[in-house]
Amino acid sequence: MSLTLSLFSTGLPGKHRMARVAALTAVAIASACAPRGDGAGDSTVGAGAPPLGSLNGSNPGYALPRSCELEDMKSWVYDNMQDYYLFYDQVDPNVALQAFDDLDTLVRQLRVQPFDSFSTISDEAGYTARFTEGETFDFGWRLQRNQRNEFFLKLVETNSPLAEAGVERGDQVLSINGIPMAEFIQQTSAQINAALGIEDERVTIDLSIGKLAGDTVDVSVTKSTYPLETVLDTQVIDHNGTQVGYLHFYQFIDTSAAELSTAFTALKAANVSELVLDLRYNGGGRVVIANELASYIAGTGKTDKPFATYRPNDKYADNTVSINFVNQAQALDLNRVFILQSADTCSASELVVNGLRPFMELITVGATTCGKPYASNARAACGKVMSALELESTNADGAGGYYDGIDADCLVSENVSLPLGSPSEPLFKAALDYASIGTCNTLAARTRVPADLPLPVQLRPPEFNGSTF
Repeated sequence: MSLTLSLFSTGLPGKHRMARVAALTAVAIASACAPRGDGAGDSTVGAGAPPLGSLNGSNPGYALPRSCELEDMKSWVYDNMQDYYLFYDQVDPNVALQAFDDLDTLVRQLRVQPFDSFSTISDEAGYTARFTEGETFDFGWRLQRNQRNEFFLKLVETNSPLAEAGVERGDQVLSINGIPMAEFIQQTSAQINAALGIEDERVTIDLSIGKLAGDTVDVSVTKSTYPLETVLDTQVIDHNGTQVGYLHFYQFIDTSAAELSTAFTALKAANVSELVLDLRYNGGGRVVIANELASYIAGTGKTDKPFATYRPNDKYADNTVSINFVNQAQALDLNRVFILQSADTCSASELVVNGLRPFMELITVGATTCGKPYASNARAACGKVMSALELESTNADGAGGYYDGIDADCLVSENVSLPLGSPSEPLFKAALDYASIGTCNTLAARTRVPADLPLPVQLRPPEFNGSTF
């Protein structure tokens, strides 16, 4: 059986639209976890969604854990990874489950390299808060670690503790709790976790911040819950007589639907003929929101065209799903679009890039993306959500497989000292130059700087990124 999913109505309120999508695909989180039992034999401790397009509750991945005890939860994770996981046939069949003290470490160990650095297990409350309610629990930083081992803020999330403390993009983090950054990251994981907290630990840290103006300020920030804004900027500029729209989109979550509607209403009213879509820090999220965003750009009359096709592993090969474009009242019907991207551009963001390519000219500006042509169906049990790679995507031309990322047509490095959305900011400027001269600005390519150094895992964004249904 091949299931083709067409999403026709976008006039429904967000909650009802998402419910309709979930019902059609049978992939909503089944979060019916009863209160934790007191041991083995508690057969009502949790529920997991079946594989995409399947209602077969007999497969191991769909089975409930026997209890919420750690040993039973580890077995549940292992059974998931040997059933619907894309690379199930390469998972170690002799892994010693008793050697693992927590589920996160187990999932990381079971990931099949080099394909998978994405499968996660996370706290269900945090997952639901982010994807459904549009809230997160964090400090609000997106950090850049340069080749000199310096740490700069490339983005500070609106409404976050750091934003409330006056910390801005371009500021440098000099120390945490009095420890210089170069020394702080050399500490053990336990020491870093104790300082920064794990999951929903409410901790306060003291930061020394180097401001762009040259002075140094000390701030104390407490890890807290705050609402996420996902459309960070919408503007229209007159560039050599052409109305160019700029949209900075940060997350694909349920609350993004209303934000995108407002943004494209403004862009449509301004009669933009070019669009610069900034996805440089967008790590992914809901597939249905990715489909809506792409539909705003690709235009109407394509509801019979697949935005993306998802295929599971060979056990469930008949459960292929195609997701078609939808008609959006404020669609721009553009001939081309510029995408600003980076190594942080991942999953659902890459899905938008790949899904639009068969239908319009698409120019990518910045750096190579993360390389994740995969999606997950979240499965919940005992307060945890398992998001193992389950599906691989292709576009209407059958193209996909961007395991090493999607390359930038115009390779440009950003300068975090310049504000996002400014026409002088390197990536935005490169897109505007291309719109004027029809090619990449070679000067921008000559001024590239070396790639950033990797961040310690504790300083990375929460692992809620990726494509998920």
